[in-house]
Amino acid sequence: MHVHLPKPTHGWREFFGEVGIIVLGVLIALGAEQVVEAYHWRHQVHQFREALDEELAYDLSAYDFRMRQERCVDRRIAQLDAWLADAATDPALPLSAASAAPVRISQYRSVWDLQTGDLANHIPLRDRLSYAQLYDELRLFEQLQVQEGQAWTELTSLQGQRGFDRAELLHVRHLLKLAQSSAHSIAGNHDYVTGLAARLHIPVRRETFGLTIAPCDVKKVRPVRS
Repeated sequence: MHVHLPKPTHGWREFFGEVGIIVLGVLIALGAEQVVEAYHWRHQVHQFREALDEELAYDLSAYDFRMRQERCVDRRIAQLDAWLADAATDPALPLSAASAAPVRISQYRSVWDLQTGDLANHIPLRDRLSYAQLYDELRLFEQLQVQEGQAWTELTSLQGQRGFDRAELLHVRHLLKLAQSSAHSIAGNHDYVTGLAARLHIPVRRETFGLTIAPCDVKKVRPVRS
């Protein structure tokens, strides 16, 4: 049995030419779709990074605001350390210099937390990792501030009291060490945080947040013992 293949009306050359035009049209359409999709993702990523940078700039300003209080915090800690040494031999000495705890500015992570996987995956890997590290460090900063605030809140509640027994003095020392270690960790991480911000070209703005940092009124203190 012989199978007879249909022949194009105007010949095979014209037939393949028409098929080629169709294929070329499909390829052009697919290429145009990819161009539109690429533009869409570039636009979405640009907007997303603008929102991230604005959120981080605010959080970094909160970190800077806390760092501007560091000198006063160190001096209050030193005065409390000196008070502990004196109170061990003079129970009548009232606890002082525990007031005016560091002012804490709340941070934001809503833009980062609400991201979608597809959107984040279109950010270059190096930048994506830098964003993640920066948010991790700022989350640690927030945790340290909470820890620090709890210590200072309890120390402030003891302001003016006297006649501490040995156990109470040990508790005050524990609170003092907690405040001191929190402050040292906050200050120690600051350069690393600003370095990550610089890698992402995010400026650290100096904001006041409508607040005034209390002046240091501690004139003479003893050095903190190691």
